[in-house]
Amino acid sequence: MALEIISQQLGALAYGEKDLLAFPDGILGFAQWQDYLLVDQDDVAPLRWLQPVGEPAVTFTVLDPYLFVPDYRICLGDEDRAALDLVEGDEPAVLVLVTIPEDPSQMTANLLGPLVINPRTSKGRQLVMHDSGYPIRHPLIADAPQAEATPSSAAV
Repeated sequence: MALEIISQQLGALAYGEKDLLAFPDGILGFAQWQDYLLVDQDDVAPLRWLQPVGEPAVTFTVLDPYLFVPDYRICLGDEDRAALDLVEGDEPAVLVLVTIPEDPSQMTANLLGPLVINPRTSKGRQLVMHDSGYPIRHPLIADAPQAEATPSSAAV
């Protein structure tokens, strides 16, 4: 049975139950949405879209982190493996959320909170890798000048 969502950013998206990615705990800050579609569009590849089925006004931009940080590593604990239904031989897919500001050369990726997906079960989970040393805002365009930090008024 074909279903459809009218995404404000992507237009009409037809999908079946097998196309859904389930994030039972949601994504940080968006726990109310558990079902998502992962949408590819050739004109923006390698960027991809993560569309919450329950909210057509919101679309997340995601990217494979290994495309720009080849030695990126995630640490899956036993609780994470159980939540994702990972068994021996399952190789999870990893995506990171991308922020695209008004100046696209300032795009960043959240390496601290990757999305991990079991392709076999279509279950996903967002990790928070507190002690990893990875940043929340990793620049995607290495040669782009980064906006300077504004000094804090509390600085002495």
